[in-house]
Amino acid sequence: MVVIDSSTTCADIFNHHVITSGSMIAVRQDAQFLTYQELASRAGAVAEQLRSNGIGQGNIVATLLARSPLGIVVALACWSIGAVYVHINEYEPENRVEALLSIAHADLVVTDNKNENRIGEFVKLNVEKTATRYGQYNPVVGRSPGDIAYLVFTSGSTGTPKVVAIEHYSVLNYFTAFVERIGPLPNSLACTTTFASDLGNTSIFGALLSGRTLQIISHEVVLDAKAFAATIREFSIGLLKCTPSQLEVLATQIDLSELLPEKVLILGGEIFPPRLAGAIIQRRPDLTVFNHYGPSETTIGVLMHKISEEDAGREIIPLGSPLSGVEIRLLDKAGKPVRVGETAELYIGGRSLARGYFGDDELTNKRFISIAGERFFASGDLAKETPHGEYLFWGREDRQLKVRGYRIDPLEIENALLADPDVAQAFVISITNNTRYSIELVACIVGTVDITALMQRLQTVLPASHIPSKIYRVDEIPVTVNGKVDMVMLKSMTEKAECERSALVVNQPHTATEKLITEIWREILGLKDIDINAKFMELGGDSFKSLAVFGKLRRHYPQLTIAILFSYPSISALAAYIDASNITLKSTKVVQL
Repeated sequence: MVVIDSSTTCADIFNHHVITSGSMIAVRQDAQFLTYQELASRAGAVAEQLRSNGIGQGNIVATLLARSPLGIVVALACWSIGAVYVHINEYEPENRVEALLSIAHADLVVTDNKNENRIGEFVKLNVEKTATRYGQYNPVVGRSPGDIAYLVFTSGSTGTPKVVAIEHYSVLNYFTAFVERIGPLPNSLACTTTFASDLGNTSIFGALLSGRTLQIISHEVVLDAKAFAATIREFSIGLLKCTPSQLEVLATQIDLSELLPEKVLILGGEIFPPRLAGAIIQRRPDLTVFNHYGPSETTIGVLMHKISEEDAGREIIPLGSPLSGVEIRLLDKAGKPVRVGETAELYIGGRSLARGYFGDDELTNKRFISIAGERFFASGDLAKETPHGEYLFWGREDRQLKVRGYRIDPLEIENALLADPDVAQAFVISITNNTRYSIELVACIVGTVDITALMQRLQTVLPASHIPSKIYRVDEIPVTVNGKVDMVMLKSMTEKAECERSALVVNQPHTATEKLITEIWREILGLKDIDINAKFMELGGDSFKSLAVFGKLRRHYPQLTIAILFSYPSISALAAYIDASNITLKSTKVVQL
């Protein structure tokens, strides 16, 4: 049993498991693995390299790495010398990588062979070339639980990404409270997301601070439901955390039951649909399932709700009740508490709070406020308390959106649109697609810019999660008599613009293969007419919708791979490849019911 006292840091907890469970597997990816002793030795060697580059207590180390155990090695190395790490998603556009490094005030960028040339003028260290070196993992003296453990990027209300600073103290509070809530941890915990996202930290910290195994599932495997299911079976994954939409999209390829872990499923990052709760319970009534909620500013998670059969029939699944060490307040606009059942803004306090926004004291003081002498974070989320002490999500106080687990500020997208001199006005809204792939972003612009060129430029400055599904040209951004954007009128204008776009489709499907692919695209994208020469992403596609298309296509073409789908982004190109490659069309039998 690990004793956590007033001087304990995450490095101390990890080192305890190195000493007591050194031969246990700490991290694994595919067939490769490192024991706790091997992981510590690798981290010790990287720590020496960091020191040689002038990195020590309080310095910021950014990572730009492919998803692999190397990211974990660097994080542990930083902890041992009192440095702070911040992971950057390797799929970020070139321009954005440099912007994020500047915002984080990175003193050094740790990278690999694949990403080494994307760093710009920042000081860099390629650790892939020395990844097999071994050293001693010796956490330095003078570290404190109040030190910053890591930084994480999140959308800000000003249209610029913000950096949240999380202390060791808060990480350890989350870890102990999480274990207290779910019970003994399974032996293997899976990480399915980029290390740059807070979502995966439940599994990362859950494993490495408890002596369990962290299973890193590669980006390519996560995109392929059959490979994903095979990984869960082969490595006996006990705990899985992901977003509801990720699970639902994968379930279009194979049965949901094959995607579920052995013991515990944690769903977070977005609204948990009751239909999904019902489907999970129907297939695996023995599985322990939780809804998990928490902004990055409050260290991964603060509310959890255990799913039961009752949830399948609810309109809204509760966010849950507070974890240990977490305080919740619901306050109206005057800062007064509201009664049970009334809607108000959710304020979060207690031991889970971040130090604040790194390098932005003004925003920190604005969002982290004092209530009766105690520090609380103004989440911007609206909620209601139930008579049972749980909380229901009831929307946002501002325009921020949650799309597929990502917190998105529309202003950041609007700023990128307005950077084009031929865009006079821009406004971004969310719409509910008429397919099951739910919420998506739509941009409305006033201007003469070429839409295709504009979309291509956005892809060089914004992450994939922030790219609008569609950009519509409108005559004006309508406003109400109160001077606010008229959302009803604007959505009506987008519907009209979509009809006009459909009328311009000139390249219709002709071959049987083109017609089959077109029907699937129509269903997934929610479009009536599609030009077979248009690229999937230009029509509002994204990685999640690509998964859905892949799942449906593979029912007809079992030999199809996700790599082929991404290599041929238009209907005409994909159909031509399939026909030329003699990929067999699977015969189907029609049964009269």
